[in-house]
Amino acid sequence: MTTEKTEGALWDEKIDKRNKSYLTSVLHFFYYRKNKLEKSWEKEEVLTWEFIRALDILPEQYFLNKFLSLTKNKIDFASDCISYLQHRDDPIEIKEYLRLGLSGRKRTAASDIEISTEKACLWIEAKTTPIN
Repeated sequence: MTTEKTEGALWDEKIDKRNKSYLTSVLHFFYYRKNKLEKSWEKEEVLTWEFIRALDILPEQYFLNKFLSLTKNKIDFASDCISYLQHRDDPIEIKEYLRLGLSGRKRTAASDIEISTEKACLWIEAKTTPIN
């Protein structure tokens, strides 16, 4: 039994990210996620997408470094990783919506954002409600 893929899945799979323009990404995001836009300031997906776009557009020294500093002060267990990301020699890479490689019901589970180099990796999961 074969399953047909949606237009969105095919677009996401077949087009190299470097060939997706910013405008196309905007249109794709809002076309396939209409249900996420109601009260968008409360929706994790929309906030994550906007944060990723800010990381793409804003200068690293002003936005990413400030974000890392604020995060380092709030999360003790990740402070060594964040310190390395702040003072690295190798280039930083931002990855969005990475599949976690799980099976079964969780096979489509994905993280929100990864900020990484060859030697360090920080995973960010956006939440709009308080959690422990």
